[in-house]
Amino acid sequence: MVTKTNRFYIRLLSFALVLIIVPAVFLVMQTRKLRNAEMLLSGIYSNAFNEAIVNTELISTSLQSGAYGGGLQEAANVWRAAGAVKASIDILPPTTEDFEQIYTYLSQVGDYAYLSALEAESGGEGADPESIAALSVYTDQFLEGLVSVAARYDGGELPIGTLDMDDTSDSVQSQISGIITEEMQYPTLNYDGKTSSHMSKVKYAFIEGLKNITGEDALKKAADVLGVNTSSITSEGESGGDTLKNYNFSAGDTSIDITAAGGYPLLMFNGREVAGGSLDAKSAITSAKSYIEKCGFPNMKEYSYTENENVITVDFVFSQNGALVLSDKITVGVARDNGDIISFSASEYIKNHSEKRTIASPVLSNSDASGKLTKGIKSNPGRLVVVMSDGGKESLCYEFLCSIENGSKSLCYIDAATGRQKLTKPLAQKNLII
Repeated sequence: MVTKTNRFYIRLLSFALVLIIVPAVFLVMQTRKLRNAEMLLSGIYSNAFNEAIVNTELISTSLQSGAYGGGLQEAANVWRAAGAVKASIDILPPTTEDFEQIYTYLSQVGDYAYLSALEAESGGEGADPESIAALSVYTDQFLEGLVSVAARYDGGELPIGTLDMDDTSDSVQSQISGIITEEMQYPTLNYDGKTSSHMSKVKYAFIEGLKNITGEDALKKAADVLGVNTSSITSEGESGGDTLKNYNFSAGDTSIDITAAGGYPLLMFNGREVAGGSLDAKSAITSAKSYIEKCGFPNMKEYSYTENENVITVDFVFSQNGALVLSDKITVGVARDNGDIISFSASEYIKNHSEKRTIASPVLSNSDASGKLTKGIKSNPGRLVVVMSDGGKESLCYEFLCSIENGSKSLCYIDAATGRQKLTKPLAQKNLII
C-alpha cells in the first residue's frame, strides 16, 4: 500500500529526475546544434576556397588566351573571375590580417584586361604583352598558394581566424595574406581606369611647380579672401602633407585653408546657422562668381546649381577655347538669407587644372554629334565640354541634355572626334545652366 509519505518521496524523486534530465537533454541538443553549425560553416568556407581556386584558374587560362588574341570575351572572363575570387575571400570572418595587396591585384587584373580589350576594340593599342605575361606568372603563383592553404584547412591544420583570437598568425587568413611575397614580381599596370597604378600617385596639376608661400603670406591671403583684418584670424596649423600642404586658419565661425604652393584658397566653410531666405538663383550665381574671381580663379563659367530653403550651391567649371572643362570644378555655397558666401571648395580645380592643357578642334559638328544619339530621345542643341575618364584621360565631347517619354533626364556625351558615345549619367537633382 502506497502511503502519503511514499507518494511524497516518489514525487520528489520525479521532480529531481526532471531537473537532471531536462538540462542534460537541452545540453545534448545545443551541442548537436553547435556541431551542425560548425559543419555548416566548415562547408561554406571549403566551398569558398573551391570557388576562389576555380576562378583563379579561370583568370590564368583567360590571360593566356588573351595573350594570343582572346579578345573582349576572355577579358570579360578575367574581370568576372577576379570579382568572384574577392567575393570568396570576403566570406571569411574579419581579422586583423591585411588583404590589401591581394585586393589590389584582383582589382587591377580584371580592370586591366577588360579596359585594355575595350581600347583594342576601339582601335587602340590594347594590353601590353609583357604585362599580360607577368600577370600570368603572378596569377599562377597566387593560385599555388591558394591551393596549399585550402589543403591545410581541409586537413585540419589551419583554423579560421576571428577577431577575438589572441594569435591569428597561423590562421587561414594569415596564410592567405602571406601568399603575396616580395619575391613575386608584380607588374606596374597603367591603363585608363581608376585602379590603374598611376592613379595611386596623386598630383595636383594646378599648383605643381609653384613656389611655396610663408605662413605669414598665407595669413594675409586668408584675411583678404574673408574680408577681415589679420588680427581677427587664428592660425590652426598645417595639413595635407607634402602632396597638398596647406595652412589652416579660423575666424569666428569660419575656417579657411590656403595652399602653400601658390597661396590659393582651397576650402572655406562658415558654420553659422542660416534660417531660410529669399535670395534667388540668379543673384546667388552672380555673387558666387565675383567671389571666385576675388580668390584668383579666372575664366570660370557657371555650370549647375542646387537649392534648398537655406543655401544655393553653385558649380563652376573652367572655360577654354569655347569648351567647358568639367573636371576643373569649383563649388560655392551662398546663404539665402543675406547672400553671404558660406562654403567654397577648389580641391577639384587645384587637382585637375593645367595651364599646359591644349584642346583640339572638334572633328564632328554639333549637328553630326546629335545624329549619333539614340533614336527617339529628345535633346538640347548641345555644347562642347572636356570630360575626364576614371583613369584621368581627357576627351573633347559634345554634351547633350536628353530626355525620354517618362520625363527622366540624362546627360549624354558624344566624342567630338570619333562620334562614339562616351558616357551617360543621370541629371539627378542639379539644375543645369544652359
